[in-house]
Amino acid sequence: MEDHGIDNSIYQHKIFIDFISYWFAQVGSVIVLVAMMCLVTIDVILRDIFNAPIRGANDVNCLLMMILVLLSLSYCWTRRGHIRMELLVRILPKRGRNFCWALAALAGSTVFGFMSLQSFYAVIDAIELHEITFEANVVLWPFRIIYLIGCLVFTIQMIVDFFRYLRATFVYEKAV
Repeated sequence: MEDHGIDNSIYQHKIFIDFISYWFAQVGSVIVLVAMMCLVTIDVILRDIFNAPIRGANDVNCLLMMILVLLSLSYCWTRRGHIRMELLVRILPKRGRNFCWALAALAGSTVFGFMSLQSFYAVIDAIELHEITFEANVVLWPFRIIYLIGCLVFTIQMIVDFFRYLRATFVYEKAV
């Protein structure tokens, strides 16, 4: 009987990162999206009816949009809900499709890995410089930390998927 220790390790990491991705997406879609809708609605009502817009509503809305996208990105990848080009991939055999997914995961993990590294430095800079938004004077370092966490989770998700698809390319044909 073969030793599938690496398979079990990849599978366990996949389950863990999928769990985190799911709950980040839930927080993003339930809490942040509702907060964005309420903020925009209240701002429009105050601006149009009372001629008193909320100062900095656009700044806060942009920060909330960033949180929404980054917390949901990893789950979107997991569910294959992202926009992708499948025209050429569909005609490939399973091994070819798995290899294409492995390359996509490698490219994504590289890009988001560098984004994670850069966002780590941005967190440090935001704390040291006491960075705030222009209009609302909202402190930015907590949002930069959320950005960092979102990038890290997505990077880990793609690294785990890279190994899963690479393994499926050369050993099994099950991943796709």
